[in-house]
Amino acid sequence: MDRAAGLLLVSQALATWGSRTWSFAVALLLLELLPGAGLAAVSAYGLADCGLRLLASPAVGRLVDRHDRLAVASACYAAQHGFVALSCAAAFAALRLPAADTQARAALAAALLACGAIAGVGSAGSALSTTREWPRALCGGDARRLTLLNARLRSVDLFCAIVAPAAAAALLSWLGSPRAVLFFAACNVASLWPERWALGAARRAVPALARPPEAAAEGRARPASPLALYLSQPDLAAAASKALLYLTVLSVASLLMTGYLCWAGVPKAEVALFRGAGAATGLLATVAVPLLSRRLPLLVVGRISIAYQLAWLAVGVLPLALSPSPPSLTSLRWLMAAVVLSRTGLWAFDIAATQIMQLGVTPSSALGTVSGVQGSVCAACELLAYAAGLCMSQPSSFSWLMFASLAAVASATGIYWRYSFTRRLTSSPV
Repeated sequence: MDRAAGLLLVSQALATWGSRTWSFAVALLLLELLPGAGLAAVSAYGLADCGLRLLASPAVGRLVDRHDRLAVASACYAAQHGFVALSCAAAFAALRLPAADTQARAALAAALLACGAIAGVGSAGSALSTTREWPRALCGGDARRLTLLNARLRSVDLFCAIVAPAAAAALLSWLGSPRAVLFFAACNVASLWPERWALGAARRAVPALARPPEAAAEGRARPASPLALYLSQPDLAAAASKALLYLTVLSVASLLMTGYLCWAGVPKAEVALFRGAGAATGLLATVAVPLLSRRLPLLVVGRISIAYQLAWLAVGVLPLALSPSPPSLTSLRWLMAAVVLSRTGLWAFDIAATQIMQLGVTPSSALGTVSGVQGSVCAACELLAYAAGLCMSQPSSFSWLMFASLAAVASATGIYWRYSFTRRLTSSPV
């Protein structure tokens, strides 16, 4: 099983690298292509990405439950990398046009948005399959091993989040934007075959992965709709708390925050460092959660983690109410530091909440469907954040978005704390 877990990690690393690199580069490219749009272009990209994931995630989740694991994961990888390559092609074409040709640039930017949104569905589908359903099938009933594998999968994602922004910024600076996007496209296309090979080798190594998912083996349709099934879950409050954390601009991965920091005069290298540092502090969670779960129930680990996140965000945001407008670089760097430190709590909570749902989903054969709806709810919250950014597209209004984000995290904390004091799961690790 250790070999199969390693192969799963390799496959996930390749997929995550392509996704993380492009997600950082796209905000900078949109600002370069449409400099007069402020944060509106970045918000539009976020809206398109989140909106399509909101609509498609439940259907992708049902596919994960009812069809061959390798076929579904391979199709999602193909959609992710293929449409990132098309998005890069649109960006390349736009960058080759004269700056005065605004209409053609806007049309190609729209193509970039559309292709990028479809790539986001592929990325979400591959993650749903290989980080939710595959690990549970691989670990069987061993909750301790599942905790460790979940933490390792998250560490791969966060490691890519450390390196990919710096690599993307370096490539954009050294090669220039047109050649850099061609390089991004080539890397995405080239990684498709090794990703599928690694998953196929993992399936051959562990017989449990070769068996069809439980829902497919049952061979019958479920009477409940995906949404009704999701709403009936005993751990709905934990899922809702996790979703509310997406209703934020206070994130190292937020396109809005990336665009705002660049507009406010923070150097691109510092923005890349900010994103990488946030992932580095998040890596601490992948070590802390397995250690803490040996001594504390996961419910308690989640309670501590989300409170830790809220405390650091409050420390970063509230002083901005007393700072002049526009904020100084010092106050912006203080905010960046607080957001970075909050990431340990965020990802520790994510790991705990994910496993609570993996172990507590009812019926157990509906994990893909429930996870798909959860992805849709998270996308809806993320979409609301981008919609707010579109309504307040002037960077000078960004402080209001930060205060609203802090309120959303506080609400998530309150919901989860109430749930954690009342919920009792029968599984001993939780």
